[in-house]
Amino acid sequence: MAMIYQWCALVGGGILVIQIVLQVIGLGGDSDADGASHATDLDDAEAPDLEGNFFFKLLSLKTVVAFSTFFGLSGLACLYAEMASGVTVGIALASGVGAMFLVSYLMGMLSHLQSSGNVQLENAVGKMGRVYLRVPEKNSGQGKITISLQGRRIECKAVTGGDEIPKGVEVRVTACPASDTLEVRPVMEERDNG
Repeated sequence: MAMIYQWCALVGGGILVIQIVLQVIGLGGDSDADGASHATDLDDAEAPDLEGNFFFKLLSLKTVVAFSTFFGLSGLACLYAEMASGVTVGIALASGVGAMFLVSYLMGMLSHLQSSGNVQLENAVGKMGRVYLRVPEKNSGQGKITISLQGRRIECKAVTGGDEIPKGVEVRVTACPASDTLEVRPVMEERDNG
C-alpha cells in the first residue's frame, strides 16, 4: 500500500507543481497568450452549459490532481505514524475527497470573480476614439480606430458614411453595424454643425 501512496503523492504533486509554474508564467489560464481581446470571441450563449451539472463541476484535472496528491500524502503520513491499514485508507480517502471538494469550491468561487473578457462593441456607441488606420469614405472600405472600452484600450475596425478620415483624427462612434465594426464620424464635424 505504501507504493500506491508514494505514486499518488509523486504524480499528483508533480502535476500540481507544473500547474502552479504554468499559472505563474501565464500559460495556465484560458486567455490568449498576448492578452488581447477579440470581438469575435464566442458569446456566452454558444458556450456549453455545464454549470448546473455537479459531476462536471467536481471532476476536473485540478480536482483529480488534488485528490491524488492529498490521498498519497495522507496515506504516507498515516503509515509513518504506524496506524492500522484500514484507518490509513479511510483517512487517505477522506483527505483526498476533502481536497477534491475544496479545490472544486475554490475554482467555483474564482470563476465568479472573473469577467468574461469579451468586449461588447455596442457599448462603444457615443464614445470617442482616434483613427489608427485611415477610414475610407462612404463605407468603401474599413480603417481602424483605437478606443478605451470596458477598462481597456482596443483596436477596432471602423467605417464612415462621410468623407475619408485620416490617421490621427479624433472620432465619435455613432453605431455598431457589425459585431466587429464601428461606424464613426470626426469630432470636428460635430463642432462645425453645433
